[in-house]
Amino acid sequence: MAQVAIEFLRAVNSAADAFGPLKSAVGGVLYVAETVKKFKSNKKDWAEFADHIQSCLACVLLPENGMDTRDDLQEHVRALESSMKGIVATVETLRAEKRGKRIVTFLKDPEKISGMRQKFDNAIRLFQLRESVTSERNVAEILKKVDPTTVQPMVQSILEKFRDTIVHDIAVADNIRDAFPIAAGASWDPDRACFPGTRVAVLTEIQAWIYSGETEQKIFLVSDMAGSGKSAIAHAVCQRFKKDLVSDFFFTRGVTGRDDYGTLLGHIIRDLAALSKDLGRKIGSILEQDRTLITAGPSRQFDELIVPLHHLFPADRPILIVIDALDEGRKEGDQPEQGLLRILGDEIHRLPGNFRILITCRPDNRIMPFLENKSHVLRLHHALSGDTTQAGDVAIYVNRRLRKMLVSRSLPEDMSQAQALIDKSEGLFIWVATIINFLWTCASPIQQLERLLIEHSPSRRSVESKMDILYQAILDDCNWLDDDFQEGYYLLMGTVIAAKSPLTIAAMQALHKDAMTFENMHQSSLRSLLSGLDAHDKPVQILHLSLREFLTQCTSKHYIIVEKEHNRRLAQLCIDMLISELSDDVSGLNDSTRADIALPDIGNVTDYLIYACSFWTAHVAHLEKEELTETLLKSLLSLKTKLATWMMVVTIKDKFQSLENVRQWAQKIIPNEKNISEMFYGESMASTAYNISMALVTKAQYYDALSAGQEAETIYRMLAADQPAKFSPDLAKSLNLLSHCLSEVGQASESLEVIKEAVDIRRKLAIDQPAKFNPALAQSLINLAKCLSDVGQVLEGLKVNKEAVAVHRMLAADQPIMFNPGLAMSLNNLSNRLSRVGQVREALKTIEEAVNIYRALAVNQPTSFDSDLALSLNNMSNCLSDVGQMPEALKAIEEAITIYRALAVEQSAKFNPDLARSLNNFSNHLSEVGQVSEGLKAIEESINIRRKLAADHPARYNPDLAESLNNLSNRLYQVGQVSEALASIQEAVIIKRTLAADQPARFIPDLAISLNNLSNRLSDVGQMSEALKVIEETITIYRALSVDQPAKFKLHLVAALNNCSVRLSDIGQLTEALNAMQEAVTIRKTLAVDQLARYNLDFADSLNNLSNHLSNSGQVSEALKLMGETVSIQRTLVAAQPAKFKPDLARSLHGLSNHLADAGQVEGSMKAIEEAVALYRPLAADQPEKFQQPLDEALQALSRIKSKNQA
Repeated sequence: MAQVAIEFLRAVNSAADAFGPLKSAVGGVLYVAETVKKFKSNKKDWAEFADHIQSCLACVLLPENGMDTRDDLQEHVRALESSMKGIVATVETLRAEKRGKRIVTFLKDPEKISGMRQKFDNAIRLFQLRESVTSERNVAEILKKVDPTTVQPMVQSILEKFRDTIVHDIAVADNIRDAFPIAAGASWDPDRACFPGTRVAVLTEIQAWIYSGETEQKIFLVSDMAGSGKSAIAHAVCQRFKKDLVSDFFFTRGVTGRDDYGTLLGHIIRDLAALSKDLGRKIGSILEQDRTLITAGPSRQFDELIVPLHHLFPADRPILIVIDALDEGRKEGDQPEQGLLRILGDEIHRLPGNFRILITCRPDNRIMPFLENKSHVLRLHHALSGDTTQAGDVAIYVNRRLRKMLVSRSLPEDMSQAQALIDKSEGLFIWVATIINFLWTCASPIQQLERLLIEHSPSRRSVESKMDILYQAILDDCNWLDDDFQEGYYLLMGTVIAAKSPLTIAAMQALHKDAMTFENMHQSSLRSLLSGLDAHDKPVQILHLSLREFLTQCTSKHYIIVEKEHNRRLAQLCIDMLISELSDDVSGLNDSTRADIALPDIGNVTDYLIYACSFWTAHVAHLEKEELTETLLKSLLSLKTKLATWMMVVTIKDKFQSLENVRQWAQKIIPNEKNISEMFYGESMASTAYNISMALVTKAQYYDALSAGQEAETIYRMLAADQPAKFSPDLAKSLNLLSHCLSEVGQASESLEVIKEAVDIRRKLAIDQPAKFNPALAQSLINLAKCLSDVGQVLEGLKVNKEAVAVHRMLAADQPIMFNPGLAMSLNNLSNRLSRVGQVREALKTIEEAVNIYRALAVNQPTSFDSDLALSLNNMSNCLSDVGQMPEALKAIEEAITIYRALAVEQSAKFNPDLARSLNNFSNHLSEVGQVSEGLKAIEESINIRRKLAADHPARYNPDLAESLNNLSNRLYQVGQVSEALASIQEAVIIKRTLAADQPARFIPDLAISLNNLSNRLSDVGQMSEALKVIEETITIYRALSVDQPAKFKLHLVAALNNCSVRLSDIGQLTEALNAMQEAVTIRKTLAVDQLARYNLDFADSLNNLSNHLSNSGQVSEALKLMGETVSIQRTLVAAQPAKFKPDLARSLHGLSNHLADAGQVEGSMKAIEEAVALYRPLAADQPEKFQQPLDEALQALSRIKSKNQA
């Protein structure tokens, strides 16, 4: 047994190079075991210790022992690694001891071994295993079961588990990072923090607030005039309290991504997700379920991604968030109160009491009404300007920075001007800091300081005026006689002001294709005004917003920066970059005939190309007509062949971008430039957008796919308007895809309208060219049938589905090899439609034909058609169940499961979902034949698969998981585990509530189904009032749904009213129970006859329940009449499907017998119960576990009636 453990651990160690902590822990155990066995003293104790740690670790890693707690797996392995490092160090120390010392210390070996063993065992116990592996008996039993020949497969299993764990966590983190990318330059910078020794009182006040414990005052507001040092305080807070800093955002006006209130919460959410894995996983899960939250407004993000997760935030520390220069954020349209400002002013109380949000801003009239006089906002008590504390801080700053500058420049430490500088600053930190920064850059700092002091006498000027004079003095110092400098200033400052996102010097050089112009700018006085000039790889930014205002508004022809001119220049440069860097080849994404679509791996892309791809449309859309040059127009035309590639690159590296803003610009600014306008409606653009949408659909990114699909449809529609013969087929194709995307995001009505248009187009095309367009028409007909069914138009959907089958039959008759697969698919869908309207025998006949076609196809091409065969077998099993052929139904579903198991071995990611679905259905069928325990095992296996799928892809698989949980609840109830059944359906309801909150149109009907079941389970455990409350919620949902789609949901409403009647009866509200049942019956009688074929059993149940209630309230004759109607309906059902409905008829006959007896009609009562017994006898013979008890009860009733009759 020990040898098996050693071989297994060695194999793991050899293969675990990619999993450092695991390899370290396993390697440590092997090393310790090998080393201590060489010790010459206490050999037995050391050997036992070596065997213990090897055997225990092997047992932990064995797949059979259930180490499947992914959430904590990595943490537990790291804990084990840490434990082993300590043990290795102890063993190393003992091994290195000289013989003389070892003679003395060996007596302490047992104590050391005991301590190391305890340390090791504590680490092992962290793993949640099915059996304890720290006892020798359990270890021996576990290892005894291990087959030495299976070591390698077991190793692969454990490594796969680690790989899944790591990949999952990386995927979650990537998902959040992709959703909310970091805004470059929006974080704190230690170089911009308060000078050491300054702002002590302010920072002390802020520190006291941060660590004040639970408090209502979650916001600390620092509001003062421009240049008073607010941002320096914000940077200092981040630096000083970084251990508790969770998120920080520094707004900068005019910089894309850093001047929009809409980006702030996404930035904070990304940082909150990093607080813990639980938070990260939950946020990742929510985002995957609803990608619209990525671009949603602040209110939705706050309500759905922050507030509901309050229980996951750590409570033992402050959660510090710093927001600087809030006033530099862009206005949120005409109603700022609807977004971020409203949240800060009115909603922050919904956050836990340990949240701390520091905000700095100017006293802006747009912002202050939201923050002033609010109980949750604490204002800074210390003024930032104009008081003695401020003057003292300025003095400290000036004396230290000025002296440091003089020393570093090897100049005399002449501090005579320091006090004059302090006095003339008038407490304005930004003014002082800018001067000293300038002195560092100029050739004669002492003389320049004297000049500046002479020009700046205290004058009580406004901050803006004071800074404007200083900026002009600094710029005056530049060498304006140097033409190279003038050109460099113009390009550098213009780019900084007009860029949509800060650019590095290297990126500017690449865009301008000019290295020298920018190369020497860092040697000028501009270094005192800009950050990032000293390094090629740092974004260049203005140091203070007042500089931007000065440069764009000043009157000097040397200094002024006309932003519109530089926006035009950047538009030209971006377009030129795309033309030179992008190829015409987009890896087939502009090929409209491709079926295997996937976004390619394009590797690394330079930051300047990403800038050009992301922002060329924004620069172009801001151009006025007079700014357009012939060169720019010519470049735009040259971009035509690059647009498809651009669309691909920007989708992969950023997100899909529509050209709609550029189209609108072209229509408005250059309506007569047809070549320009038409290029944005190019065929290659349409096919690329279509293929990108297809690729995103395969990744279940339906919202992103919808955006691309809408772009494709827009372009194809324009093309088809001019050339209908050529592009109408493509328009129909894009509409078909768009309908699918709309359906997947829950927009069923919109999806239906779109697919109707696609069908209309393809019908017209098929009239003239049936051979060419009938296949596409058949495909759209199948989709139309689904959309009709989704909105409750089941009969219309059935009619359309029959047409699709007819078209496929015609095609397959001529070309069976090509079109038999399509025919089989149409038959499969038709069978589902027939089943929905109660035509179960026709449904069975149809699906049998589909299965026969797929069997024939799978014989020759199993790889292509085995999965289709399994799907049809799954559906055929349901149809066989509907007609009561349960043995055949079980055989069909077992065959489907066998196929899916084999397919899942090779492609688990692709076929595990299908396997789980078949197991779900298998469980239902086993339950129907009374094999409830086996059904429970099947549904548990289905849930295990679906839990793993939902953990990785919650948006895609949470609906399936909820379905299986619903069925698990039913199975648990059937085996008497009512508490577990309740827990299962409660989990299903939680999932469905989340789904319905995000996509109500799609998931509210599913929520209603689970609520109905939850009501039953609550009743089972005696929670009657809660059960009634839940079923009333169900009825409310179905009433609302029935208004828009009565054909689809009125029968569900009938069932819910029936259930509600039972709940009301349970708590003694018989009058209300009767009212509910009478409403159910009334609604049922208004439904169309064709709808009743499927739901007659439900109606019969309603009549049965109403009859019981009437009988209980003494209305015997009315009860008897309804029970007679119930039996009549069920006789009709039995005539059509005897195997399925005989049990229900037998039950109703038993009930009828009771009512007849109550009415004194003994002979009729006996006749009814005798018929019930006759029906139950063969049923009990075939399925005794299910029907023996009802038979016994019927026999007892018959005996009582006979005895009474004889008496």
